[in-house]
Amino acid sequence: MPTAAGILGVFCLTFSPQIVSFKCKEGFPPMTTTARTTVATTTWRQIPVMTKMACGLREATAVSETELRAKCLRGRHYVFVKLDPSDTYTVRFVRIKRNRSADKPLIELVEEVTRSDVYFDMLGEMIYGMTHGLIK
Repeated sequence: MPTAAGILGVFCLTFSPQIVSFKCKEGFPPMTTTARTTVATTTWRQIPVMTKMACGLREATAVSETELRAKCLRGRHYVFVKLDPSDTYTVRFVRIKRNRSADKPLIELVEEVTRSDVYFDMLGEMIYGMTHGLIK
């Protein structure tokens, strides 16, 4: 009969290819195993692998204690996934707009789609729909 340590070792070995090294936002100390990386890693693992491949999600970054940002292959787009206190997610699909005029900021974020009260099993469908223009 396998021990708890043996089962845990198999679990970590099975999911190790999906573990992502999260980058730090400026001003934050280097990330170790804290609540911030735990929430970000859990959120990243709850997005199905096929959705990540179909949408081209990469460069997952923990923005705050409860928010994850992932770059999308579709131009200058990002997906923000934030864990709410009600244990649901708020998903935002954001485009980076570069301004050429001097009176406006050089870069601004333009929210294209925002959905709240998304459960973990709906994350894949929601992100896929947002990145492919199915959800507006």
